[in-house]
Amino acid sequence: MPVRRVRRVLVAAIVATIATAAVVTAPSSVGAPAPPDPPPVRHPAAKLQPDLRLAPKLCMGSGPHSTCRRYAGLIRVFGRSERPTGVGATFSVHNPAQVRRNEHSLAEISIHQAGAYGNIIEVGWWRHRGVTRLFVFRWNHNRPSCYDRCGFRQRGPGKQPGVRLRPGTSIQLGWRHHHQRWNLYVNGKWSGFYPDRLWHGSFHEVGAAQWFGEVTFRRNGVGRCIDMGNGHAPSGQSARVSDIRFVNTTASYRGGRPNVTAPSLYGYQRTSPRSFKYGGPGPC
Repeated sequence: MPVRRVRRVLVAAIVATIATAAVVTAPSSVGAPAPPDPPPVRHPAAKLQPDLRLAPKLCMGSGPHSTCRRYAGLIRVFGRSERPTGVGATFSVHNPAQVRRNEHSLAEISIHQAGAYGNIIEVGWWRHRGVTRLFVFRWNHNRPSCYDRCGFRQRGPGKQPGVRLRPGTSIQLGWRHHHQRWNLYVNGKWSGFYPDRLWHGSFHEVGAAQWFGEVTFRRNGVGRCIDMGNGHAPSGQSARVSDIRFVNTTASYRGGRPNVTAPSLYGYQRTSPRSFKYGGPGPC
């Protein structure tokens, strides 16, 4: 079904401890100007905006076919003096079970513009319609766009959004802003960009970031099982996010807070300042 509009009121407050942190770098050249956008391709799964609230609304609407979600992960809100120009992480890739046609299970990074959290860029892997793929997505003032296109320019030698991924592997994902673009890097290689003009030049640093797993389903399926990650609760065998990275900042990696919407169904365990485990089988 087409992507749905979602209006959200976002409230987040975290006091960050400032310390010296590792800084990663990326190539400074990003290639030639891009041609006009291709026509948008809209995917059938409903899209819900990553939420910064302490107690987010878990279903959009009250009807039996409303889209609901659960997620587990880490949120980091950056102070004015420590906002990075990029973030990244390494994700384990999985083949979540029991994901029906109009549902999905995913893991991603989302970055949010400071002061305008409805401006968002996402990258991750998702299991949808029987296939695990790389995806990108964006929001403009709380308005969803579409997966993999809608302004994204595919460039460079890196894996492109939409490509199939092999479960059981790991993938390094990151955004970095330079040359008036939000540049995507996959396994350290440039894969394309969103141009600044999509946000009228106002989005050029990270006000907040999230790393998380998510499942979506219809409200009338609220009691059934759907795997997040590989279906294991946080343990030695569960899905993981590691090597969390910030670009051009002195912000400490010890900041942030967990955001787990259904802890009895899907778990989160921070294993170091730059890594965590997450996931579960749902009510099974």
